[in-house]
Amino acid sequence: MRLHSKACPRCRGDVARVEDIGDPYYSCVQCGHVSYQQPGLARPDGRTELVSAR
Repeated sequence: MRLHSKACPRCRGDVARVEDIGDPYYSCVQCGHVSYQQPGLARPDGRTELVSAR
């Protein structure tokens, strides 16, 4: 499990990459926020880039 420090967009908590059946996802350890995009890839305009799994 890989941890991204202070990467949660909701609470700035730590985000863990979770490998499940199907696609991997990212879940905040503190608040439980779930995202299918890799944390930390924000564009200058504030939107988040999509991450290709290939």
